[in-house]
Amino acid sequence: MANKKQNMGDILLEHEAVLIKMVKQGLQWGDILNLTRGYLEVHAIDAQEQYTAGGNPIFYYGPKSDLK
Repeated sequence: MANKKQNMGDILLEHEAVLIKMVKQGLQWGDILNLTRGYLEVHAIDAQEQYTAGGNPIFYYGPKSDLK
């Protein structure tokens, strides 16, 4: 039997439950974002979007004063 694609709303509800668990463990935004990014960099590198003119999107989480 073919796997039925899961509704994105259901996926987001599952994701929310994981995020809540992480926050209750004491993780902060930076921890959660970097754990997620690290996982994607190792296990899903092909999912990273490529700009048509070359390069990659820049991920930044930090003080606005450091943005240039």
